[in-house]
Amino acid sequence: MWSTFNELISLEVLIWLLPAAFLIHDLEEIVTTEKWLRKLKDQPRIAENRMFDWEKNITFQFALAVLLLGSILLPVTWLTANHFENSGNLHPLFVGINAILFLDGLKHVGYTFMLKKYTPGFVTAGLVEIPFTAYALYRFYGAGKLDLAAAGISMAVELPLVVFLVWAGLTLGRRLRLGGSDNSAPRQPREALLLWDLKYINYYNPKRIKAKLKSMSPVQYRTHALESA
Repeated sequence: MWSTFNELISLEVLIWLLPAAFLIHDLEEIVTTEKWLRKLKDQPRIAENRMFDWEKNITFQFALAVLLLGSILLPVTWLTANHFENSGNLHPLFVGINAILFLDGLKHVGYTFMLKKYTPGFVTAGLVEIPFTAYALYRFYGAGKLDLAAAGISMAVELPLVVFLVWAGLTLGRRLRLGGSDNSAPRQPREALLLWDLKYINYYNPKRIKAKLKSMSPVQYRTHALESA
């Protein structure tokens, strides 16, 4: 059965399926990232992040970052398909991207289990990104088309480029939403921490229920004690 499946999907098809797997995974991130971030906006580490403009469309920023990554992935895939047709070998850049996407999928799954809650990209990382890239690397290695040393070098070279493209996409998206200039004053870290402290104090005294205080909050218990005196 496995051999039949391998025969149905040629190596040439696997090459062209990589952009499709990338798009499926990143569409989930595009759709869910803004809502997820805004739910965590009150956390200091999120609030201090100046990469996002909370008054604008964060989805636009992330979509632009994905567009930049896709603008690199598609030419590399086309180049690899032609290189494979002419020489029977994979382009090192393509192998590196495949490996990076595999590690990206593991990152999503690990991050979700660490936080014990859904994170953007988790579903398609587990259902698409990890299974596809692992299968593709397995097929390429089994066919003798994968040089592990070259793959490691390619991944080390490409990873900083991927990080830069994500940063550039988010930054460009933020500036485009601001009309090309940064006119909004970013929230300072001290202000964000102060806001978080005030919210915690508001919870700790008036809303925090304690069994030792007869299942009342400290404020409720003091009020009850005064009324009973």
